[in-house]
Amino acid sequence: RRQNRRQAREERQRLRQITDLLPQLVFAKDESGTFILANEAVADAYGTTVDKLQGAKDIDFAESEAEADQFRADDRAVIDSGEPKEIDAEPLTTADGTERIFATKKIPYDPVDSSGDAILGVSTEITELKQREKELEVQSAAMEAAMDGISILDADGEYIYMNEAHAAVFDYNPDDLLGSSWRRLYDEEEIRRLEADVFPTLEAQGQWRGETIGRRRDGTPVSQEITLSSLPDGKLICTNRDITERKDRQSELEQYEA
Repeated sequence: RRQNRRQAREERQRLRQITDLLPQLVFAKDESGTFILANEAVADAYGTTVDKLQGAKDIDFAESEAEADQFRADDRAVIDSGEPKEIDAEPLTTADGTERIFATKKIPYDPVDSSGDAILGVSTEITELKQREKELEVQSAAMEAAMDGISILDADGEYIYMNEAHAAVFDYNPDDLLGSSWRRLYDEEEIRRLEADVFPTLEAQGQWRGETIGRRRDGTPVSQEITLSSLPDGKLICTNRDITERKDRQSELEQYEA
């Protein structure tokens, strides 16, 4: 028995050393919400030590009572159902007042040296990922609200993104053109001009700005002022603006003056 107890202590110590090296928050709590296992990452988040965490509860260290209540509710849901639970994004306010976001998985756990039900959890920080997602959402909203047309083409010249304003120049909806080649919107003569004159300049300088003549859904010509910018991965950003009315007025003025 003494040998078994010694081996069990040694195994726990090795497990502790391994979990303390992990950047993820690793923890186990019994049915009362008391920590029976926690690694250094959990202790650092709460501004305490592993020894002080064991035997304590989230509410004893949490900066937010609401967060502690939510952790407790998730723990109970796993224990009551006997099923794992994945939380895609949950906030944790650390001891320094910083809100960090974690993706957490909790599973039922049968502790070796204590009776009763428990949960084992692992939380991976996704704060930076969520911040990038928010930034992309803001950028996407700005692009959709822009008065100028904006589109992105892949290395094969097919549209992979297009806002409403870009598609409206050609009298289409974005969904009508996504996956299509830009050549769909130009006649053969304009395609040859772009391939012969514009794309070599774009390849050499990384950007081109000028005027083109496209074709609307009904085949009528549309004059555009466009800017093309190439990206290192071969993608192409295109902004366009319908200048048909301006060109028509200019032509009328020239005729009047003549």
